[in-house]
This record gives sequence, structure tokens and C-alpha cells, in this order.
Amino acid sequence: MGGYLVRPDNTPVRAWFLVVDLHNHLWARWESLDGVVQIMDQTGVAVYCDLTGVGGVAL
Repeated sequence: MGGYLVRPDNTPVRAWFLVVDLHNHLWARWESLDGVVQIMDQTGVAVYCDLTGVGGVAL
């Protein structure tokens, strides 16, 4: 591998502290909401802001 540092993957599966996702889009796919919440719980995302269709003064 000449010259490359090879290390085992150390990608965290869950955040150490609760996370707030301030920019996300669900695009009105409300049927997938349960799956989104399940992934949020698994990864440590406490809340998220759905910005689909929001802009300007409303933002």
C-alpha cells in the first residue's frame, strides 16, 4: 500500500450528545415519518426542522 495510512473504520453510529437537525426536507412523504423518527432515535437526533415549502418571511 506504499505511503497510505490504513486504519479501521471509526465512524460513530450515534451522536454523543443529542443533535438538532436544522435543515431537512420530508417533501410531504408523511407515510415515511415513522421510519424517519426511528432513524432519528437510533442516531441521536432529538428534533429536526422540515423546511419543505418554507421560505422568505415564513422562514
